[in-house]
Amino acid sequence: MKNLVLTFLVTTLAVFSAACSMQKDSSHNETQEVSHQESHQSEFGELGFRELNELIAAKQVTIIDVNSPKTYEAGHIPGAINLYSNKDKLASLLPEDKNALIVAYCGSPTCSAWMSGANAAKELGYTNIKHYSDGIKGWKDKGGDLA
Repeated sequence: MKNLVLTFLVTTLAVFSAACSMQKDSSHNETQEVSHQESHQSEFGELGFRELNELIAAKQVTIIDVNSPKTYEAGHIPGAINLYSNKDKLASLLPEDKNALIVAYCGSPTCSAWMSGANAAKELGYTNIKHYSDGIKGWKDKGGDLA
């Protein structure tokens, strides 16, 4: 009987230890993912609604919309280039000046698709890339003009 109880305790401890290890690995992966997204955000910087609106009015920004073509057609920030409709010709649509301001956005603050647009611009050699984190939802909610 003692051997049975001892075997049960050792087995339970082994299972518990393995479960804790898996949870630790999972939380480590989640931390890495969040850290990866945060590093992209700090690498590219953020713009707010008012600042982006002023840059659009002054024609000092090129905007990459990383929403689906259907969402883009339903309304986008004026002057924005839809990444998915123009991926093959993006280089020809962006300014010649590699230091020109490029802003990428997607659906909302919880959307991370904007990184595709930011990375596409980075791969083409652009160095002044920012993120409009409110996305099209925030733009509409704040009364921004739509094209």
